[in-house]
Amino acid sequence: MFKLAKNAETRLEDVDQASGYLRQVLEVDEGNAQAYAALERLLRAGERWYDLVDVLTKHAEVEGAAGRKPTELALRVAIADVWERELSSPESAVEALEKVLAVAPDNVGALLTMARIHEG
Repeated sequence: MFKLAKNAETRLEDVDQASGYLRQVLEVDEGNAQAYAALERLLRAGERWYDLVDVLTKHAEVEGAAGRKPTELALRVAIADVWERELSSPESAVEALEKVLAVAPDNVGALLTMARIHEG
């Protein structure tokens, strides 16, 4: 599937098809970090911000369920960043950050992003 996704992206320049193949990988193996990374990269490159938020959220949930809290929290801060910078929704960004700070009140990334939002 990875080869099909890469081919769809590079040779056919079909981001939708490439994304579809990567989503199929994740349906079979929801913890596949390589598929998440490739899909997140494609969505960022295509400026598909709402889709990116959905994928980052799912990835964060998978990481949390696997007990990888630092990765989960970093993904949740990334979600807030997308809401703030790309979707111009500081309210949604704050909601995402509050979830991080409820679990890890000393999370530097969340605190810095929250401070930046409140300053702006």
